[in-house]
Amino acid sequence: MWPTNHLLVPQVPFSEERATPKSYPDMKHSPIIFQLVDFPEVGVRISKIIGNDTPRIAGGGDKVLDIGDREIKIWLLWPGYDEPLQKRIKTQSGAITRDTLLLVIAKMILNFAEKIQSSELPVKPGYESWTIGTRPDGRAGLMGPELFITRLIHLGGANWQPELWAPRFN
Repeated sequence: MWPTNHLLVPQVPFSEERATPKSYPDMKHSPIIFQLVDFPEVGVRISKIIGNDTPRIAGGGDKVLDIGDREIKIWLLWPGYDEPLQKRIKTQSGAITRDTLLLVIAKMILNFAEKIQSSELPVKPGYESWTIGTRPDGRAGLMGPELFITRLIHLGGANWQPELWAPRFN
């Protein structure tokens, strides 16, 4: 069901301590799933999302954030890097579609990867396999377009985190 020949990116678990507590911290929404039409595996490769031929997403026109919040916060906590990325996304009063949300998340991840690469931020020891850009040993690391986005998981309050899968590395 998940992307074949890929590994789940082990993001540091998001902590509600990073955010302002909400009135209903235990209430969680179902994950938002991203899957191509007529494809058995969950997930969409970022390069397909950003490419010239927009992929057909199952339920792409569905309004997926009709949850009462005017905006959500998406957290990306990449293994081996201390600084989390947080992006606020307007829910368009609940009218944002699965297609639009997937595109926004893909762009957010690519911007994050480009920022890490351009700043040449080193990965922490022990996390070399998850390096964005060039690894310390000179081999190519992850760049962003090869990642799959499978789900957006609600963490409580207005906080969400994308589930990402990366190609198996050597």
